[in-house]
Amino acid sequence: MNAAKNMTDEEVERLVAKVFRELGVPKAIDISDTLFIDSGKCLAIAYHAEDLNAVWCFADGTVEFHDRNGALLRTVSLPNDLSPPSMAA
Repeated sequence: MNAAKNMTDEEVERLVAKVFRELGVPKAIDISDTLFIDSGKCLAIAYHAEDLNAVWCFADGTVEFHDRNGALLRTVSLPNDLSPPSMAA
């Protein structure tokens, strides 16, 4: 997946929305997100829609998709050179 090498955080959000739709979430459902910050550094972003959650973990470069009970449904590996979104001051 060479085209994914230069993915932006907006493209990751679109990827999350696409996988949520594949897992049964209607397209019209809003996806909310939560930032995980420690000592001023963003470590991960969690996305939520209906009974599904996804977590983009910056340390290992993956997005994991879980059902409401925490069961792992899918893992997507992101390009190694993808950096976390910049935080506005």
